[in-house]
Amino acid sequence: MSTAAAEFPGRPESARAARALVHQVLGEDHPSACDAALIVSELVANAVAHTRSGQPGGTVSVTVEASAQPPGVRIRVQDAGGPGVPALADPGPGEEHGRGLAIVGTLAAEWGSEATGTGRATWCQLTDRPAERNPTDMS
Repeated sequence: MSTAAAEFPGRPESARAARALVHQVLGEDHPSACDAALIVSELVANAVAHTRSGQPGGTVSVTVEASAQPPGVRIRVQDAGGPGVPALADPGPGEEHGRGLAIVGTLAAEWGSEATGTGRATWCQLTDRPAERNPTDMS
């Protein structure tokens, strides 16, 4: 099992640094590396856009854990909390935003969010076996 955690400034460009953390833990050849990088990017972007983490001086913490048994990846993004709970949106066809959690739900076997003492953590579990993923209707 390989695990890494890092704290990033609450700025949009931290999504790039979080993707680099995923690739550091998983390596480029891991079967879930691309999906995990996309997911962590979406979760960090949401934390920056929708929570106090995106305010001046805010931070976002990311933990990436790869496990051999069962094979998979767990990602956890901790933010400073905000006015609501992460929820799937229903964006219109021309909307630029609102699809991030649908992407997470499609790629991850499961995901969720929980209040913490300092804000909220949103997590997901990916599996190396695509048949075990939960299909999500994105239409």
